[in-house]
Parts: sequence; C-alpha cells; structure tokens
Amino acid sequence: MLTRRLLLIFFLTLSSILLMIYQSTHGPIRLLSSLETPIFLLRKGIVQGFDTLSTYFQDKKDLTMEMDRLKQTVQELQSRLQSLEELEEENARLRELLNFSKRQKRIITFARVVSPLPDRYSGIIIINRGGTDGITKDMVVTTVDGLVGKVIEVKPKYSKVLLITDVNFSVSVKVKGTGLNGVVSGRGDSLCLLKYISKDETLQKGQLLVTSGMDGIFPEGIPVGYIKDVYEGDNLFHLVTVKPAVNIARIKEVILMRNKG
Repeated sequence: MLTRRLLLIFFLTLSSILLMIYQSTHGPIRLLSSLETPIFLLRKGIVQGFDTLSTYFQDKKDLTMEMDRLKQTVQELQSRLQSLEELEEENARLRELLNFSKRQKRIITFARVVSPLPDRYSGIIIINRGGTDGITKDMVVTTVDGLVGKVIEVKPKYSKVLLITDVNFSVSVKVKGTGLNGVVSGRGDSLCLLKYISKDETLQKGQLLVTSGMDGIFPEGIPVGYIKDVYEGDNLFHLVTVKPAVNIARIKEVILMRNKG
C-alpha cells in the first residue's frame, strides 16, 4: 500500500517537473487552443457552404429573370415581324389594285371589308364605302382575281355586298374559249354551281368561267371561277360545281365598278 502511494507521488512529481519543463520551453498550455482550429474550420466550411448556396440561388434567380426578359423580347420581335409581314402583304395588294385600275375604265373606287366574313363563305359583307362615295345598288364588286358579288344596299357611309357564294346570287357566264353560256349561282358554302349546260356539251375540270354580260348587270370578261367537278345530273343539264376565282375567306379590299360604260 505504501509502495503504491510512493509510486503515485513519484509520478505526480515527475509529471509536474515535465509540465514545468514543457511550459518553460513552449509556453503555457491552452486546452481551448487545441480545439480552436477544427471549430474554426467547421464554422468556415458552414459559412462558405451557405455563401455558395446563396450565390447559386441568386444566380438562378438572375438567370430566370433574364430568360423571362429574353422571352418577352422575342415575343415583341415576333409581333413586330408579323406586323411588317401584314403591312408588306397589304402594300402588295394595293399595288395590284393600282395596276388593275390603270387597265380598267369602269372602276369607281376601292373599299375595305369592315365586317367579319360570313360563316361557310355565304351571305353578306359590309364595305366602308357608301352613297357619299358614289356607290349605287347593283354596282359590281371584284378583286384583281375576279368577281366577288354585287352591292345590294347602300347607306351614306357603308354598303352591303351579296357574295357570289350566297344562294340568292346568280350571274350569266360563258366558258372561256367556247361558245357555251350558262348561269353561276351560289350554293351556300365555299362553292358555286354552273347551270343550264346541256349534257350534249363537253366540259372539263379547270375550265375558266367569265361573265358574259348577258344579264345586264355584270360587264363581260370578269373571271368568276373554275370548273371543279362535272356530274351527269338528273335532267337535260350537267351538274357542275365551280370553285370561285376569288378566295372569299381572305377578302380584305375590293374594287367597285360601274355596270356600263
């Protein structure tokens, strides 16, 4: 028992001596300083990680905002491009109308379609010219491509036009290049019908029909449409469908012409 105590006293004394020697050469021992470096590194890593995440999310937010701005810019440019294309198309149409007017002495004026086009290509359209512009009832309405219809009602500032595809419309025509005469009527959709051509006569798809002038309303020679299909029919005449020369669904400007002179 005494030996153990002597050994303990010896080790304590030795430890004290060694500690004193260490402190005399290295300075006092600081326990917290030994933990300072790993704690500092840990804190530094956490801060750097937080900064990295903050930078990532900020960059992502900035990128999203930039993408939104670019999308808006693209939409604006597309809208401007579409407007320019529409303006170019309108200028081309107006040039065609001007060139056409130089070849036609019957032209009274030009007009713009101001009402929506009717469903299924049949019915009535409204134009922005009326009595104060010299428009009269039964005046011929065309484009550079062909016959559109005729004026059926005139107001001071606008007029109503009956389209060739309407079931109430009819015009005397002839098959160009032949002596065949008939009547084209609307059938209430995108096509017309050619009537009163005998089954003894030969018709072919694609033949052009023009106004004959025999009805006293439409001057001779205006394109009306093209023969689309020819059927036997149930009586003495062919049953013929006609595709109008004018794309009724895309009419924007029209030409108004005198019936005579």
